[in-house]
Amino acid sequence: MIVFRYNCMTMKSRSAMLTTSLLLLLIADVAVRLSSAGNTLCINADNFIDQLFINGADVTSQLVNARAVRGCDCIQLPANTKTIAVKASNLGRDAGLQACRTASAPVYDGWRCVDTKKVAGSSWYSVNYNDKWWKPARVYHWPKKHLCKHWGYLPCQMGRYWFWAKKPLPSVVCRTEFCQDGCTGCQSAGPGQCDPGHCAFGSGTSNGTTLLVSGKSICQRQCTLDVKAWAPGSPADGYIRLTDASTGAVDTWTANQAGRYLATLDMATCTVVRQNYTVVADLATLTTVLNTFNDPVLSPGYHRVIAVDILVGGGHYVPWIDVWVLGIGEVNSLYGSTNHSTSFHALLQGVENGDVTFTNVVGPF
Repeated sequence: MIVFRYNCMTMKSRSAMLTTSLLLLLIADVAVRLSSAGNTLCINADNFIDQLFINGADVTSQLVNARAVRGCDCIQLPANTKTIAVKASNLGRDAGLQACRTASAPVYDGWRCVDTKKVAGSSWYSVNYNDKWWKPARVYHWPKKHLCKHWGYLPCQMGRYWFWAKKPLPSVVCRTEFCQDGCTGCQSAGPGQCDPGHCAFGSGTSNGTTLLVSGKSICQRQCTLDVKAWAPGSPADGYIRLTDASTGAVDTWTANQAGRYLATLDMATCTVVRQNYTVVADLATLTTVLNTFNDPVLSPGYHRVIAVDILVGGGHYVPWIDVWVLGIGEVNSLYGSTNHSTSFHALLQGVENGDVTFTNVVGPF
């Protein structure tokens, strides 16, 4: 009897020890998974992931569940990860991609997607590819849509939100800039942000300072804007020019033909983009374009984008220079709105679609 009781106590003790050991192992496993989540990307698709690229390198072979519906994969990201690009396909019904990187938040912000057919033959996955013409991904919420199997064991959680192109296309390619332009490290801050001390714009951002935008640490960019307009009888040497204050790189849109020029400025790259031109006889056409850009409902993607509008070479108001901050409900330009202006200069500091400050302003005059 005594022996029996002793054996029971021994069995219970062993069982307790085994349970404790398993619990410790589980805790250790969770701790390891969470500690490595900052450098881990988990991804899932409905239906298939056809290709996955990290910094332009094809890592599809690391995805054992790429062709398995509800099959998530997690891979370690290099410390210098900048660009993540994926090609995915859907067989019908609700298409979608999911991704997460941290233990607390899915990764949906910053993705751009486009129809695979539109990039056929191009290096859409490369680090230096310009995807500015792609549309921001659309985020879908499907509460009843099945998650990937064993989702509870992933180092990060995806939730029930999915992203895809604006339309339910059968095949899409999507990209995101993991570290924002000008940032050398975003492993702790997260995609689209920058770790403290890792802004690389140098003197172009007040010695690498960062700006908090919606709680995110963003590298500020400094761009020098120079605009020149000309009147009839003067040399046809107009332009809209941006100079990267850090690198000295110059991007110029020449205005050497009489007419109206409307361009928006990309603060992320210090470049002149979305260039629109019309002849003097059709000035109203660009007024319509400008009003559309400036409408926060019709053009939400232009929120706080800087635009430059000039008229050169002819017309009653020639020359003129107007500088706009779009999408904030302003009916008048920030600078300009006066006739016969031939030059404007300013130092712009800020981020794309965020507050941009103007300093060292000269003109328009």
